[in-house]
Amino acid sequence: MRDAGRHSEAAGLYEAALALAPGKVGVHVQAGHMFKEASDFGAAARHYAEAERLAPGDADLQLQLGHFNKRVDRLAQARAHYARAVKLAPGWPEPQRELAELTKREAALDLSDEWTGDVPVPELLPGPIEPQSTGPLDAIRLRRLGGRRARTAKGMVPLLSGVEAIHGTCFCDRPLVEATVMIDEQVIAREPMEMVPTADPAVMKAVFNLWVDLSAIPAGLHRLDLVLADADGWTRRHVERIAVAAPVPAGDTAPFDSDGRVTLSPGNGCSVEQQVRALPSVVRSVHRVLMPAPAAILVLRTDQLGDMVVSVPALQRLRALFPAAQIVGLVTGANADLARSLGLFDEVLVADFPDDPDRRRRIMTADAQKALAARLAAYRFDVAIDLATSDVSRPLLQLTGARLTFGFDHGNSPWLDGGISGSVRDPRGDGDAAPQSGRVLALVERLGTLCATGAHIVRRSELGRDHLATLGLGPDEPFVVLHTGARVVFSRWPGFPELARAWLDRHPGKVVLLAEGTDVAGTLPAELHAENRLIVIDRRLAFDQLDALLSFAQLFVGNDSGPKHLAALRGTPVVSIHCARIGWAEWSQEQTGVVISRRVPCAGCALFHDADECGKGIACVTDIGWAEVLAAAEAAIA
Repeated sequence: MRDAGRHSEAAGLYEAALALAPGKVGVHVQAGHMFKEASDFGAAARHYAEAERLAPGDADLQLQLGHFNKRVDRLAQARAHYARAVKLAPGWPEPQRELAELTKREAALDLSDEWTGDVPVPELLPGPIEPQSTGPLDAIRLRRLGGRRARTAKGMVPLLSGVEAIHGTCFCDRPLVEATVMIDEQVIAREPMEMVPTADPAVMKAVFNLWVDLSAIPAGLHRLDLVLADADGWTRRHVERIAVAAPVPAGDTAPFDSDGRVTLSPGNGCSVEQQVRALPSVVRSVHRVLMPAPAAILVLRTDQLGDMVVSVPALQRLRALFPAAQIVGLVTGANADLARSLGLFDEVLVADFPDDPDRRRRIMTADAQKALAARLAAYRFDVAIDLATSDVSRPLLQLTGARLTFGFDHGNSPWLDGGISGSVRDPRGDGDAAPQSGRVLALVERLGTLCATGAHIVRRSELGRDHLATLGLGPDEPFVVLHTGARVVFSRWPGFPELARAWLDRHPGKVVLLAEGTDVAGTLPAELHAENRLIVIDRRLAFDQLDALLSFAQLFVGNDSGPKHLAALRGTPVVSIHCARIGWAEWSQEQTGVVISRRVPCAGCALFHDADECGKGIACVTDIGWAEVLAAAEAAIA
C-alpha cells in the first residue's frame, strides 16, 4: 500500500501490525510516515513519539523527526532533532545540511531588520558566498530525459525518439561504478560512472551521460529504469514511464535543425558513443533562413466576436508579412461572419468547439476531433498559430498536423513549438494592463522574426587601419584573426595552435592570435613562437583597436563569444566554433560566414558553472577537428 501511494490504507495496516507485535520501532516510524503523507499529523506525531521513546539514541530516527517537524513548520523542534542526529552520528552530512538549510530558511523569515530603503535593490548586493548545495544523498537528479513531453491518460510523460541522452547526477557518500538503462526490463545501455569531488569531503558527485539509440523500441508507452550501482552491488534506481515516438527520418529537420538530432547508420556494429563521435562536424551557413516563409498558415480564433475584433491588427500584419501564403481561419460560429468580411483569409473553416458551462471549458468530442484533424490534414499547413491569449484553444493545435505550432506559452503546452509569454503587469491585479490587440500583434511579429530578424552589416566609416600599426600590421598587409577566448571556459575550442600552423603553411599574410584571458600563448610550440608572421596578443585591447582589428581582417575564426558577433557586424567573414551546450541557431552570428558544431544527443544541456557534469568530456567542442575548421575557413574566403 505504501509503494502504491495509498497512504491511509498503509497506515491502517501498520497499526494492525503493531497490535499483533507491539514495540517495533521501525513499524512505528513507517506508520508515522504514512500518516504524515496522508496529512493526519496528529496520528503521525503519536507514532513518532512512541518510536523515539523506544529508541532515543537512533540518529536516523532523529533525522526523520526533524523532517516531520519541518513539514509542520515547527522549525525550533526540527532544529533540535537535526542537532541531536549530528551529535549521535558525528560526520553524517545529511543532518548537517538540514541544519544549514534551516538557518537559511529562518533568516529569510527574520523580521528583526526592518527594510529602510537605504539599499535600492538588496538582492544585487554581493552577500556571503554560499557553499554549493549537494542535495539529498543517493537521489538521482536528471538533467535530461527527452526533449519533449507527451500527454497520456495518466498525465504528461517524457517523450523520447531515436538517439537520446539520459544525463544527470547523483550525490553519494561512496563511489558509484556503473549506470544501467533498461526499458521494459531489457538492458539497452551500461556505462561506467564518473566521480567528481565536492566541497564536502564526505560527499561525491556521480555523473552519468548515457547515449542510447531507441530506434528499435516500438512507439508507445514504456517503463524506463535507470540504475546506479556501487562496487558492493547496492543500487540507486529511478523509474519512470516514458513515451517513445518513431525516429525522425534522416534529412528531415523540420521545423528547425537541432544539434541534438542525431541519425546513425543501422547495423554499424560500433557503440552509440563511438558512432556519434565518428560523425563529421556540421558546417552551416548563417545565410540559411531559419524558417522559410510558410506557404500555408492556419489561424485559430475559436472563441467569440470580440476576440476576432481585437485580432484584426495582428491579422493585417500577418498578411503583410506573408503576402503569398494561403491563410486559413479556423473559427467558431460566433465570429465566422466577421472573419469572412475582413478579406484577410483565403478560406474560413468553422469548428464545432462549444463552451460547456458545466465543465467550465470548451470541449470537442472524439469523433469531432478525428473529423477536424482529417479535414485540416489536406491543407498541409506549415504553421498553425493560435491567437487566443488564454490556453482554452491551445490543444486544438495538436489536431492541425502543422510543421510548426505557435501560440502564447504559459507552460501548459509542452508540445508547443514556439510563441511568446508574458504581459504588461497590472499593478493592482493579475490581469494585463495593455490592450489585447497589442499582445496578439506581438505574437504575430514574433512569428515573422523566424523568417527574418533584420540583422545586417554595420560598418564604421570613420574607423581606419591606423589603429593597427602598433600591433605590427602594415597599412595594406592581409591578416586573419583567431580568437581563442570565451567567457564559458570549457566551451573554448582547443585546436587553435594547430589551425594557426596550418594556415601559415598554406596562406600568405599574418595570423593574429587573440589570447587574452587564456593560457594558449604559454602553450604554443617554440617553432610557432618563432614564426614572424604570427602575432600573439594576450592583453585586452582598447575598443577602437579591437574594432579595427576585426573590421579589416580577411577572416575571423573564434569561439561563440562577443568578438565573433562584432566581427560579423562589421562584415568580416566569420567561422564560429559553437559548443552545443546552447543552440547554434540561437547564438550564431547572423551577418556573415558559417557556424561549425557537432551533433550530440545531449545538445542543449545548458551547462554553465558545472562543467564536471558533462560526462562526455565536452565532446561537442573537443571532437571538432582542426582540419574541419581549416576547410570551413578556406571555404569562407574562397
